Amino acid sequence: MPFDYYAATLPASVSHAEAMLLEAFPGPLDPAKPVRPFTQGKQHREQGFRLYHGGVNPHPFFVASGPETPLGAEFIRRVYPAHRVARADVAIDTIEEGGFDRIVGLIDPIARKAGVKVTMVGDPAETRTTGRTMYFGAWSSDVRLYVYEKDKEQEAKGLPFHPGHLRVELRTKPRKDRKSLAATLDEDGLWGLSAWTKEVLETLDGTVVPFLPDQSKRKSTVERAFEHMLDQYGGTMKAFCEEYSREIMFGRIAACLDGE
Repeated sequence: MPFDYYAATLPASVSHAEAMLLEAFPGPLDPAKPVRPFTQGKQHREQGFRLYHGGVNPHPFFVASGPETPLGAEFIRRVYPAHRVARADVAIDTIEEGGFDRIVGLIDPIARKAGVKVTMVGDPAETRTTGRTMYFGAWSSDVRLYVYEKDKEQEAKGLPFHPGHLRVELRTKPRKDRKSLAATLDEDGLWGLSAWTKEVLETLDGTVVPFLPDQSKRKSTVERAFEHMLDQYGGTMKAFCEEYSREIMFGRIAACLDGE
């Protein structure tokens, strides 16, 4: 069950992150198109690891994907154990004729009982040439499951494939304080970020992991509204402080609270 995608904010300067990456994986860093909200990017020519930086976040953002992801995740976890995970995927591959229907049949009742959104994409006909994918979880969810016919995907790309190759992929996008928590979890442990994926893992291969509830969901309505306000207007407040000062901003806030 290897990592298949790993993206994290690193507690380091850009120069330090580049130096440590090249020390572990010698080779050139080529310019790469940045992804929002970053303004600059570089990609390791051999491993394909990407580093993005610039913009509102002063820290570099590391991304590894595909077969090299386990190497990238091990590197980040060893060199920067205090990193914050933006996204981490783990994949279970199996080769089984008819496996898609069997495994979807195991997951579907668990997901529906938990009230999880279920969507299928692809051609359901037996003569299909394009593969099927089942999505469990909404796009906005911090934990989702994908089940898809990997053999059809590979075949469509003109790549070698094994008939019956199926992939079950857990995709996690931890929120807030769970970003630091995810950095401490192994591939199995990530399934415990939701109760229903914990149950799915136990059903699929018998592995039992602890359930890690999202404590932020238990916050009061006022606290959630306040955090939403900070997310929405934090940038504006920071810009105000830079142009005027924190003292003036705090004074304006105090005057507002006092009804002045």
